[in-house]
Amino acid sequence: MKEELGIEIAPGVASMEHMFDHEFMGDRNRVVVSCYRVTVEQTDCVRHNDGEVVWGQWMPVPELIEMLQKESFVPGGLAMWLETLRRGLVT
Repeated sequence: MKEELGIEIAPGVASMEHMFDHEFMGDRNRVVVSCYRVTVEQTDCVRHNDGEVVWGQWMPVPELIEMLQKESFVPGGLAMWLETLRRGLVT
């Protein structure tokens, strides 16, 4: 898992802590997603690998919540975000 994360967004992953798993049942698929708290060696080492991640950016939670009202998101990703909020894991 750590190696896959290194390929997709951050080659300098220092640690990973499993937080929870969440099942999402969509119209076309069933997905079980695992949520991890990830620590990286340097914040500038996080990058989104073209072809793996369409778009990504660090943003304050209020801006993200506003964006969720205006933009379309992958249903499973949106469900995971809402579950993270429900569990109080967002600061």
